[in-house]
Amino acid sequence: KDIFLYFGHGTCEQYLSKAMMEKLKSCSAVFLMGCSSARLSKNVMNQGRGFLLSYLLAGSPLAIGNLWDVTDKDIDRFAKSVLEQCLAGDPCKGAEGE
Repeated sequence: KDIFLYFGHGTCEQYLSKAMMEKLKSCSAVFLMGCSSARLSKNVMNQGRGFLLSYLLAGSPLAIGNLWDVTDKDIDRFAKSVLEQCLAGDPCKGAEGE
């Protein structure tokens, strides 16, 4: 029932490193609303890697982020809508586009 909310630049790695994430035994759901916070890159084995995957590997049941750069106003409006719907118990409301 816990959720970690991050609103800022990037992935919040400046506050919580991948090394710290890898040591966690469990992790809450995470909502990363920074630019490109869910973007993956390839490692030398052509496997995806990214900070959002660290949350999932730490046991987060849900990890939401942005694949590309976004403007503050747009992402704030989106995040407000998603959080209001989830807290109201209707996470699918508006899925078809309001």
